[in-house]
Amino acid sequence: FLETSDEQHRQYPSVIRDLRPRVSNRKSILLPSPLQVLLDVLTVPDYSQSRAYALFACRTILFERFRVLPDSDSTREFLKTKAPGGWHPFTPADVHVALDTIATYVRGRDNMPVPDDPVKAMVYHFLAMQGVLRLRFGTASGKQVRRDAISDARNYCLAGDFSGRHQAITSDEKIVYPFEFRRSKYYERFPDPSKIVNELFGIPLPLRSLDTIFAGGLRTSDDSSLVINVTGKPGTGKTSFALALAASMAPLGTTVWYFTAEESPDDLRERLTGLTPAFLKRLSFSPRDSEWFICYSLEHSQREIEDIKGLATALGSRLDAQRATDLAKGGLPKICPLLVVIDNLAVLKQVARQGDSREEFEKVIKALRKLKAVVVLSCPDDFQSGTIDYLVDVALQLRYENTDSVEQKPRRLMMLQKSRLQLARPGAHIFHLSGKDGFRFSPQLPSQLDTQKYLQHHLPNKDVFFDTLNVGGKGQSLNGRSWTEKGLRVFPGSQVLIHGTGSSGKAGLALKLLLSPLLRVDTRDIVSWNKLYITEVPRYLVVSFLYPTQYYEELISRRVLPQLAKEYRGNRGYVKRDLKNIEYLIFYPGFLMGEDLVGKIERRIVAAKLSGKPFTGVLLDGLHNIFLQFPSLQATHIIWPAIFSYLVRIGVTTVTTFTTFSIPSETNIVDTQKLSLEQHLPFLHAVVQASDFYFLVEPTQQQPSGESGRSKRFVLRVESCIDQPVPTSTLLWDRETCTFSIDDSTAT
Repeated sequence: FLETSDEQHRQYPSVIRDLRPRVSNRKSILLPSPLQVLLDVLTVPDYSQSRAYALFACRTILFERFRVLPDSDSTREFLKTKAPGGWHPFTPADVHVALDTIATYVRGRDNMPVPDDPVKAMVYHFLAMQGVLRLRFGTASGKQVRRDAISDARNYCLAGDFSGRHQAITSDEKIVYPFEFRRSKYYERFPDPSKIVNELFGIPLPLRSLDTIFAGGLRTSDDSSLVINVTGKPGTGKTSFALALAASMAPLGTTVWYFTAEESPDDLRERLTGLTPAFLKRLSFSPRDSEWFICYSLEHSQREIEDIKGLATALGSRLDAQRATDLAKGGLPKICPLLVVIDNLAVLKQVARQGDSREEFEKVIKALRKLKAVVVLSCPDDFQSGTIDYLVDVALQLRYENTDSVEQKPRRLMMLQKSRLQLARPGAHIFHLSGKDGFRFSPQLPSQLDTQKYLQHHLPNKDVFFDTLNVGGKGQSLNGRSWTEKGLRVFPGSQVLIHGTGSSGKAGLALKLLLSPLLRVDTRDIVSWNKLYITEVPRYLVVSFLYPTQYYEELISRRVLPQLAKEYRGNRGYVKRDLKNIEYLIFYPGFLMGEDLVGKIERRIVAAKLSGKPFTGVLLDGLHNIFLQFPSLQATHIIWPAIFSYLVRIGVTTVTTFTTFSIPSETNIVDTQKLSLEQHLPFLHAVVQASDFYFLVEPTQQQPSGESGRSKRFVLRVESCIDQPVPTSTLLWDRETCTFSIDDSTAT
């Protein structure tokens, strides 16, 4: 592959679209880090929470290769067993120094050489693993040329050492690596330093979207302990949260000691099975037995504070013995060897008698911290209010809202009230208990938007265009055989709005636009999709608030695809489309919340990338149906700018359809249409502002009707477009045959 030019390259067998090497010139080649490929391969596409396990594995590879570990009490114990100078502990300050060095190079728009310091080198490779940096082979102009860039890249790929140390040479007592680092063009800026620190020092969070709330990971204190207090009324999900957290951390080698005073151990084990996602049970490294989950029932005589402190001391002795055994076996210390859950703290009789006894609570929590474990304390809202929060590291409150209303759907909220040790996103976040995905979160919209702000804003690709609206004569499409400046060039990567009145075939128009081949602006030849994307054929996601999947499949198979095959018959450059390359997200009327909608769309797009078949376009069909049918979406207008912004940043073509209904009236049809449009204006204005192309589809004044009395042909007007004059000719759209023709009365 590296010996071929950019015009002749074959499809690169990667798992994500932006991993393709970019050959800018013969002196430099950009490649993704092998750890980035590994991170994506190890992630289960349909379960985004599995990325926590992949991140943990790749991070461990980094630590072992550079022999560095995050500084903590557990790390210092581990280093005592190693030869002096063999391993290096690093602190958050060391990470910030490395990031400051990177920022200096970026401000100068220069490449970043591999540093000699192992901690800095690890941070550089960690960012490359996240896709923020690329490996650049070759030497920039003005610098001494070392070796041929293609040879360096080939030798690096064949050697099997991602660090490049095996290829490093010594020149004038300075180590020279075969590559440098360069910021990826897909990132507008670097992630927050605190987030990177969380990902390097924190415990990966395998509950879906919990890593968004805690900005990459859950950090422990210097003594390797972490105390979490979960409060809430009965039935809000405190026990479910603790069990789901336990199940997700078991594959990390975590042992769980669960102390309960409310439910029997057998009932808890049964609930644990129901809260464990199906994919987690299929992972090869998930524990196959129940020895990792040890459940104790707190009897009446064990509910005194002194008994809890004594129990903590006994558990600490067992844990110390287990750590000694693990060190003797070799290998790195476990990221979270023990999770202790005390459910429910309100059963401590001595505290209940003494009232607000902070001193007694301090003794209990200090005893638990000595375990060097993650401790989850559960108690009701009204128990010793304000007594515990100042003693713990993380304070969570669970709520169950709208339970007293028959017009609203009840929802569960987690309030992050305190996070002492790290960057996190405080406030309310939605969570769910039921479903095949198990316990999962839908973070607040501002938090989801923050995760996208680092991505580069993609502009439409103006070198090619969709061959859909280039009509050279009545009923004749150009299809690359001729050309007229009267046609309209819709560029891939654009945002297109199709707005109309009533049923005018907007979905068919949108699908024909997306499924049409691409032509080069200069040669008018059909462009192969693998010249622009990894996939050989376009792949699309249909997000519908209007019709079921069957409607789109019939529309595509019976109208759109046959018409395209007819128009391009005999053209060797045309690749026949397939229904298998279209996926669907169908939403029916209900109380769908904006946080869930944004998350569903993003996860489906990411899953397609990880599967090696990224989407090249998205159809948002029937957005007018959010009014009345989706009250939660109707009340939150920020949802749509958030979705459009995300789609622009990943560089897909977006087509949106919106219908304005008109009510016939003999008295004043204008006032009736104005009345029906008033409630849509704020939303429609936001959609128009986000669009590069705005098409208006309306009925013609005089035209034949179909058997059902409905119109077949409609007028399509271009209201706005980018990088070209607005066509003055009006197109006629036939929704039954999915064809265009020019309205001769408007041709100029």
